Amino acid sequence: MNEEEGIRLLSTVARAMLELSESSIAGAISLPYPPLAQHTLDRIVRLCLERSEPPPTGIPDLVSWCTRRTPSEWPFPIAAGRLRPGALLIDPAVRRPTRTCFELAGDAAPAAREAVRQLATTVDASSSTQRARNFLIDHPVVTDGLVRRDLVAMATWKRVKGLYEPPAKGYFSDRRVGRCPTCGLLAHLVGPRVDWCEGELCPRDKPPARYRAEEHVRLLIAPLRLFLSLPGRTERQLGEKLAAIGAGFRLVDPIEGTHELDRPLRGKRIVHVADRIEPGLLAIDALRWPDSLVVVPQRLFDRVADYRETFADAVGAAADITLLSDDELVGLAVDARMGKDDA
Repeated sequence: MNEEEGIRLLSTVARAMLELSESSIAGAISLPYPPLAQHTLDRIVRLCLERSEPPPTGIPDLVSWCTRRTPSEWPFPIAAGRLRPGALLIDPAVRRPTRTCFELAGDAAPAAREAVRQLATTVDASSSTQRARNFLIDHPVVTDGLVRRDLVAMATWKRVKGLYEPPAKGYFSDRRVGRCPTCGLLAHLVGPRVDWCEGELCPRDKPPARYRAEEHVRLLIAPLRLFLSLPGRTERQLGEKLAAIGAGFRLVDPIEGTHELDRPLRGKRIVHVADRIEPGLLAIDALRWPDSLVVVPQRLFDRVADYRETFADAVGAAADITLLSDDELVGLAVDARMGKDDA
């Protein structure tokens, strides 16, 4: 097995973990196992036996492997630069799929785009599509009270409620669902504080939002939480900062999340805002956006080692794609307004 085959197999493991998590979010893995999980286990057992290495003893053991095995510790080679050296597929503390797992699985981001595409076919104007998209960004968690208090939100809710689902039991702590105050996504609570959140990189010094079970909580489906709501917060904040300095930043494709600047920066007008924890995997996706600026939150540069370098190596010199943080883009826009050279 070569490195490319190895990364494809690990991607299959990631998809199997996501399928398992849908039925075992409360912590216990229930029978029967999804066919993909069983098939993936069989493949890894066969590889281990061929290499005279101890195989996983079953599906629960394979899940345990995912809580502790980094890319270099699997019994097959992984293409260099695709994943961070310490990346895990399952968080060992809360036993939930990590952002790496979702990104590596490869089908969550397309699923998010398809959901927005389907949404666009059910509304009567592009402005309605944008309102619905903004609702999904702003409301990864919805309660009955929120909808009842806001007539505009109620009208939008009727269009998007099929993209929400009740939280599984494992998301509750003391009969409450937590929401991280920084990334806005689901949080695991220990007493009054956030112990873990889906964004993974957020500070833990702010009190979370807490929703009681009696409020009839609904969660935006996971692909949209991670691949629309999460980057959408950065997208909205970036738009506000650019507007404050008089820079234009308009949404031109709600399905792809493509924005256009009113004047070029680094010779480019098209902007794609992303929030991916794996720069090597983001680079592969970014090849779909030639001649563009790819913008990520500054915290990724601050918290993920060699983010920019890994992205650049994976994209290659031939692709005309520029990676910037949101802070860097705003800085370039300020310089452009002051007549400075942004090249």
